[in-house]
Amino acid sequence: MTNQEKLTAEPLAGLGFGIVAYIDMLWTLILVFLLFSILLIPTLISFRDGSGYKAIGQRLSSYEVGTIGNMGYSSVQCTGMPLEIGSINLFCPFGAIGELYDYGVNLSDQTATNCANNDAIESCRPDSLQFTTAMDSAVGQSSYLYEFGTYTNLYLTPDTKAACSNPTNSRLFVQYTCVQTAESLQIKYN
Repeated sequence: MTNQEKLTAEPLAGLGFGIVAYIDMLWTLILVFLLFSILLIPTLISFRDGSGYKAIGQRLSSYEVGTIGNMGYSSVQCTGMPLEIGSINLFCPFGAIGELYDYGVNLSDQTATNCANNDAIESCRPDSLQFTTAMDSAVGQSSYLYEFGTYTNLYLTPDTKAACSNPTNSRLFVQYTCVQTAESLQIKYN
């Protein structure tokens, strides 16, 4: 192929290798970013299902509904306390307690950091009306101190739950979410 044929096939070739390489790199980047955009379509659809921007005006939210901010702002917290203390404090570093995910009594030091109910501790799950009422009362508050006294206040039939109370090892845990209020989200978005 002669130089004249190369220039006819690629008009920029006469400007030198640097310009040709630059144009090739631009086309490569265009194709790569197009591919990444296509791969992110399911993520954008997922973010569209959120409701974090529902409190702001429709005109503004149309720009933001496909972003991660649309999922709102929340976190999952877990608090555990030995039964011998007789109280547990549910606390949110921001916002308020949104929803209780799980609770139970871990029976040993090996499971002290467990924050989800499982078959091993299912029989020691608190079931008293006092406990469930207290947990329902915690929702919507930024901090909630529940004083249960002794382990017997956690169960409907405490005499059958004596195995759940090892004063030095048993720990009551509560897993919950912390969410920002609609008012604070509105201020943040504005």
